[in-house]
Amino acid sequence: MAQRDYDDSRLTRDEIDRIAREALSDLYRYDFALLQHDVSERAITHKLAERLQRLFPGFDVDCQYNRNVELGPYAEKVIHTPRDKRKEELRDIPRSEQNEEKLLEVSTYPDIVVHRRLKNDKNMLVIEVKKRSNERDCWFDRLKLGAFTGTAGRDFCNYRYGLLVILRTRSNDVEEPELIWFCNGQEESVKPGGA
Repeated sequence: MAQRDYDDSRLTRDEIDRIAREALSDLYRYDFALLQHDVSERAITHKLAERLQRLFPGFDVDCQYNRNVELGPYAEKVIHTPRDKRKEELRDIPRSEQNEEKLLEVSTYPDIVVHRRLKNDKNMLVIEVKKRSNERDCWFDRLKLGAFTGTAGRDFCNYRYGLLVILRTRSNDVEEPELIWFCNGQEESVKPGGA
């Protein structure tokens, strides 16, 4: 796919799907050793972000970006989780420091974001990547993608789309990744191999 300038208001989910698939294809073509040798998700997402940057001219593609400019210049992105999911995390927090808001609030760092920095109205895509060997932990990634693509509430970050990418590692065989899309805070049903 040739590099082109995008008017972000015209980018459809199908177009973004094609771009994401091309970036993943390039990841497999040029960086397959990362998957074969089961390196960290951070190393894989870094290379995927490099591939995406070439395909999203006019946008910033960042890894682990943790700011929400709508809440102030240094405000972190946070989401609010159900209390029962957090019991293990809360064990080490002194009771005196626990309040209702803190019990539910989690600072979060999306794996990859496609956006224009310092403008929440230009947040195009938020991506979470999971290795199939670590897939059991996908509940939190799904929660984040739902929150980041939601249209209201205290988790509002205004991402048009979210994408959960599940990759097979520790194999010499190329297997198409599983893509799970999110829009308006909800997981979408999409057939494998296309939008």
